[in-house]
Amino acid sequence: MTENFNKYLREVQYKNPSNLDARVDLHRRFSQNRQGLHRWIFDYLLERADGRILELGSGPGHLWHRNLDRIPASFPLFLSDVSHGMITAARRELSTIPVQFNYTVIDAQSLPLPSNSFNIIIANHMIYHIPDIHKAIEDMHRIISRDGCLLAATNGDDHLHEIDVLVHSIEPSIIFGSRDLKDIPIIPFSLSNGEELLSASFGRVLKFEFDDELIITEVEPLVQYILSFPGNAREVFASEEKLSELKTKIAGSIRKEGAFYATKSAGLFVAIKG
Repeated sequence: MTENFNKYLREVQYKNPSNLDARVDLHRRFSQNRQGLHRWIFDYLLERADGRILELGSGPGHLWHRNLDRIPASFPLFLSDVSHGMITAARRELSTIPVQFNYTVIDAQSLPLPSNSFNIIIANHMIYHIPDIHKAIEDMHRIISRDGCLLAATNGDDHLHEIDVLVHSIEPSIIFGSRDLKDIPIIPFSLSNGEELLSASFGRVLKFEFDDELIITEVEPLVQYILSFPGNAREVFASEEKLSELKTKIAGSIRKEGAFYATKSAGLFVAIKG
């Protein structure tokens, strides 16, 4: 199961940055907290940066693009992802930056890295993709140095709930991302259970929440966001009838309310090894 899921991530969902870019673009354009999540996460990185830094699930390097003016170039920086396509994109997109990045393709469940070898590990909205989260957290703990920490960003269970309701109002059988409204929507690693999961390995875990919401004033960016997720939404909306209904509902909401409003629930765990 693990290898099949990793294959899906590598060859379908994250074969290239297009799906992730659609999601990032929606947040970039319509989020109301103008600091931005990537800048906010980087504040916590800079508070603790002292030694080797590893990002797991770096994708095409969005975290670093949003913080070009304050990358800690004095420390060795390592970007990794399970997808060759993502690492290729990151290498290309960051090639003009006068900072030395090291790139590698690795599976976060089995890190081929020495113990106590990194001061900071960054896992930005990626732990919930890992099939065996407990094993992955144990391995992250192993490779973090004695006084180091893990910065793990994730979402709350009600993140963008209004979008879930929208797609299910059109087709109840849709499984949108990891959610299915027929059951209680639980993200495998979320703001509600992340502290407990991390505390099994780490000595101290702090939680910080990011205050934000989406006010979406255009139809197409939200449509592309919905089509970018794993699950069967893209298959359902391949039907012109269903796609037209989706666009009509979004347009109607924007016309009536002035925008499509979506609650954001996101935050960061700082898990300290010592």
